[in-house]
Amino acid sequence: MLKTHMRVSRRTAGVAIIAAAAATAAFLPASSAAASATACSSLRAYRPYETGTRVYGETEAGSCSSGTRLRMYLYADSTLKSSTTWTGSSWRVLSTPCLRGTHQYRVILVDTSTGVDVSNSAYITC
Repeated sequence: MLKTHMRVSRRTAGVAIIAAAAATAAFLPASSAAASATACSSLRAYRPYETGTRVYGETEAGSCSSGTRLRMYLYADSTLKSSTTWTGSSWRVLSTPCLRGTHQYRVILVDTSTGVDVSNSAYITC
């Protein structure tokens, strides 16, 4: 059974949590619940997935104000595997080699100007 977890938080105002039960869809986005608090109209973190020998994490930031800095992270079992930073709206993909056995992979997208972040995770077996 695939377990999926989604979380949306605003660091400056505590933490709001959105949790999802087991998922069967290919992608389940965690969207920003506080869209007015971010400089982007939408922030999405899609459930990590495995293809071959790699695990991929995808995020999307839509209609961001100019100069909005975004940061994306991909973790495996709480260990940072990859990250990137950019300015403005974009769809980004990070990947890491798939670890043998079952591990939790998490993708996080942060609007660094407001502290709003979204994340999504999945347990993947390779």
